Amino acid sequence: MYYHGYDHGSVPEQGFTEPGPPMYGQEKPKPSVELTCRPPRTTAYESALKVDLPEEVVLPFEWAQESDWYWRVFRMPAAVLNSSLRYGASDHSDLADGMGDEVDDDLDEERP
Repeated sequence: MYYHGYDHGSVPEQGFTEPGPPMYGQEKPKPSVELTCRPPRTTAYESALKVDLPEEVVLPFEWAQESDWYWRVFRMPAAVLNSSLRYGASDHSDLADGMGDEVDDDLDEERP
């Protein structure tokens, strides 16, 4: 799988991020990070980040296309990619799990 985003060089250290709103125009950003099976072209102007992911991780995120594309496209949430590839400065999943437990405990205390 390949990521062709402009920030492909910094992704292993900083992690993938969800796309934000466009600076110009009225188009809504497409959700998630786009990966494709298309390798980069052999020009100096195009490069890509190659990522190896198990098939069972990417298949639920395949973006079905009704056209004559020669490659498959997958739209994966940035959090899933970062977790699967261990990208980014730190893994926040343990922190998020712990925070969720604390919130549940607080809710239990407020209930009669």
